[in-house]
Amino acid sequence: MEHKIPRVVYVSTAYVCGNWKGVWREEDFFLGQEFKNCYEQSKWLGEAYVREQAANLETVILRPSIIVGRSSDGRTDSFE
Repeated sequence: MEHKIPRVVYVSTAYVCGNWKGVWREEDFFLGQEFKNCYEQSKWLGEAYVREQAANLETVILRPSIIVGRSSDGRTDSFE
């Protein structure tokens, strides 16, 4: 019987780089950056945890810039 590794798909944010100026690369994740708000920081903390567990899990991290729409049907009243 083949043992399957659990897969985790984590929805983060494009803003986990915080207030970092300049080019930010995947390997730059732990730079001590500061964040504009608690949302950015909480997504960074969540992603940091997923990264720590990556040796034991198959992981995919998605970083959309913004997510909008009602949870029931995805509809949004405005797009700014």
